[in-house]
Amino acid sequence: MAPLVQALAAARTREDSDRIAARLETVRQGGLSPTATLLLRRAQREVTGDKAHDALDDADDAVALQPESPVVWRERAGIRLLAGDRGGAEDDLGQALSRDPNDAVAWSALSHVEETGGHAEAAYAAWEHAVRLQPMMPDGARRLDFLRRRMLGDPT
Repeated sequence: MAPLVQALAAARTREDSDRIAARLETVRQGGLSPTATLLLRRAQREVTGDKAHDALDDADDAVALQPESPVVWRERAGIRLLAGDRGGAEDDLGQALSRDPNDAVAWSALSHVEETGGHAEAAYAAWEHAVRLQPMMPDGARRLDFLRRRMLGDPT
């Protein structure tokens, strides 16, 4: 995975960045057991179908089944956020990043979670880390500038 992480950071075009990021995600998800994959897919369907409690139960089961996987923690964080549990989402992203600190998707998600909590400095720091891992990230520089202004108290 390290060569892909390095290639992502060195990508010169948005197309290359997107291609490498997709490959990295495939590698990350490839470590999931079939059961964990099934549970997470079902959880995603349930959370979009207004069954947040069922979705969270399935995500909890995926974490219990494969706690060493950063992907299950990151996915459960998204479900928790959609269910209104910002603190739980933040905790799960911390678990995901402790297992895979090179996951730009998790850093991006953490930035959004911190922003929704009104923590501009933490949102900026997380997004800065995401952009360091994936410089050609969609809206990377623009969002970094936006968060910097928010952190400095500029409301625009």
